[in-house]
Amino acid sequence: MLFFATLSPITLRTSPRLPNQPLAISTLLISILVISCSPSNSKKDQFPVSRGSESGQNAIPASDSDLFLYKGITTSYACNALQAGLEFSKAVGIASATYTQVLTGRHGSRLSSVGPEKLSNKELFDGSELQVLSGAMEFCPTKIPNDIRKKLKKALDKVTKK
Repeated sequence: MLFFATLSPITLRTSPRLPNQPLAISTLLISILVISCSPSNSKKDQFPVSRGSESGQNAIPASDSDLFLYKGITTSYACNALQAGLEFSKAVGIASATYTQVLTGRHGSRLSSVGPEKLSNKELFDGSELQVLSGAMEFCPTKIPNDIRKKLKKALDKVTKK
């Protein structure tokens, strides 16, 4: 926040990274400051962790569109990590764990496609790993080791045949 307060109009006009529109930038910065300084009842209201109770008993199961979003985010993470040189098993493991944590924390370990029962962490992690790997096959296939690519292709073929 101090960074924004120290910017002068001269800095805004001469900075090569910012457009030559000091009025628009000033308005944007003022809006950000006003929003960030506005009072709130609690941080919990600003950043909800789940759409249900704290224990996840009343959490809304993850819909297909939720799963699609989480798959995209975690696949992007895995591909970026692989591109940066992170070891394959670590990149996929972290992305899969993140996917699992979101399903557990936000949806109480429930999926609308499965029904009302909670899935175990192992079931969620295995499904998350498959989602991340299938997304990586689509978006960064050259980063997947050949032996894993072949196994994954066989597994995906089995699933699509059923």
